[in-house]
Amino acid sequence: MTPEQPKIRILVVDDTEAMRYATARLLRGGGYEVVEAGTGLEAQEQARR
Repeated sequence: MTPEQPKIRILVVDDTEAMRYATARLLRGGGYEVVEAGTGLEAQEQARR
């Protein structure tokens, strides 16, 4: 048995909520962990975490 690899986390940044939703949904469906941000400032804050 091999240990499970951690999920890859992707930061999706877009000021249009519908685009963020669609992109994040596709990525989550592919097994990625998704974090969303609507502005550049939010993206910087998320990236620091």
